Amino acid sequence: MQDYGVREQGHGVREQDYGVREKVWFDSGGTECAAWHYPGTNGGCVIMAGGFAVTKEPGTDLFAKRFHEAGFSVLAFDYRHLGESGGQPRQVVRVREQLSDWFAAIDFAGRLPGVDPARLAIWAFSASGGYVFRLAARRPGLAAAGFSEIIRNCGEAVTPSHQSLNCAITVSVSCQLVTGTHGTPKASTG
Repeated sequence: MQDYGVREQGHGVREQDYGVREKVWFDSGGTECAAWHYPGTNGGCVIMAGGFAVTKEPGTDLFAKRFHEAGFSVLAFDYRHLGESGGQPRQVVRVREQLSDWFAAIDFAGRLPGVDPARLAIWAFSASGGYVFRLAARRPGLAAAGFSEIIRNCGEAVTPSHQSLNCAITVSVSCQLVTGTHGTPKASTG
């Protein structure tokens, strides 16, 4: 049996409001990133991280709960240097490293039990939502990409051609994953 980075026996602790989640770790650039894995039932997996320097605890729980209730597995992770993840110095945000953490999380999620690697989606909010553009462009095999409240002019995270996008843009995630009819995510303003 493959070790998926779960360190503790009895790791499926029932949380009062969030269902069963297990703490897992994955490697990103030689540093361990901490994550919560909420096992789902439909084969799809939504990978998410908090905004700019927000950890998974306050940043992803409510969102993860909604995706998990819809049957998705969720992998919610802390970037390097933040939260339970490793890395020195602490509380440092480096955009290139955070993008690398996303790629490592996507690769890790595709190997989780019960997850179909063809049904992976990424979702983020705030400044991390700006990463979604770059990630989706570099990983065309993603089933979907979604964000909420991206910030304009996020420096390296958003390419100049994306900086003029209105913050009200939404990207469909759930329908494509639930039905298995993934493809190019559709953007809408509103």
